[in-house]
This record gives sequence, structure tokens and C-alpha cells, in this order.
Amino acid sequence: QGTFSGVRVYDAASGDLLKTLDPSLGVVASITRGGRLVTSNLAGEMRVFELHTLDLIRTLPGGSGYIPLVLSPTDDSFLVTMGANRELALTDLASGLPIGTPIHLAETEVNQAGLSLDGTVLAYGGGPDAPIKVVDLLPEAWVAAACSLAGRNLAKEEGADTGGGLA
Repeated sequence: QGTFSGVRVYDAASGDLLKTLDPSLGVVASITRGGRLVTSNLAGEMRVFELHTLDLIRTLPGGSGYIPLVLSPTDDSFLVTMGANRELALTDLASGLPIGTPIHLAETEVNQAGLSLDGTVLAYGGGPDAPIKVVDLLPEAWVAAACSLAGRNLAKEEGADTGGGLA
């Protein structure tokens, strides 16, 4: 439970309060599919903890403002975050490095996203005047799509520019 007095971690079976993390470590909390606790403070800085021990695994740079949405595939290889600043970002969890550049959602789009369990498909946005966007996150699919758009097989040097910043 995230509060302005920090993140409170409770035992699911007993309901007992196990620990309260300092507010500087986060006021918003999410649990990944792989069993990690991700906190975000009001500046958007994120911290990843092992859920059962609350050992800090990694500190990640955040966006502008807190991060209300954190998604992950079942293997926790990367995080998808949606910031209060309406930016959708992918981050490699092992290295802490961004994957590509953030995607900014228009004001007319819903500030939400969804990720398939295996982490291969991302859906985001949508709204009265905008369709939901669905992105295949497998690099092999990007190559095939780029060749299809070009109407030919691309040279390896050309392929470096086809990932839209995601590769």
C-alpha cells in the first residue's frame, strides 16, 4: 500500500504490517508478475525490491512525476511504466537501461497500457478519437515489418534504423 508516509508492506496471510519504507523510497507501489516490489516517489524515481526480503535490487531513473502503472512479463526481464507525465517507457531490469525512447500519449488518449504475460505484445492508449495501439515487442517482427514496408529485404546497415529507437 503506497501512502504519503511511505510504502507499507503487509503479510498477506495474517494482515500484519511487516515494514514501512521511507517516503523518499516511494509513495506508489506495484508488484511485478515475477514477485518484485517496485516503488516510485513523487519525482518519478523507481526502486525495485525483492518482495519477500525487501532487499533493494536496483534504483531506476524515473520520469517527471510519480509512476502509477508498472507492468512486467512473467520473467521480470523488463518493466513497462506509465508516468503521470503520460509517458510510456520500457526499461531493461538487469541493466537498468531504457529500451528505446519513451512514447508520449496525447491528452485525448487513456493513460493506460497492457502487456501480454510473455512480454511480446504491448497495448496502450486509445480513446474517443484514437485507436488502441498494439505493438509487437519481438525484434524479429520489426525486421519483417520493415522489409514489408520497403517491399524488399533490407541490408543489415539499413535495418539499424528500422526499430524506431526500440532496438
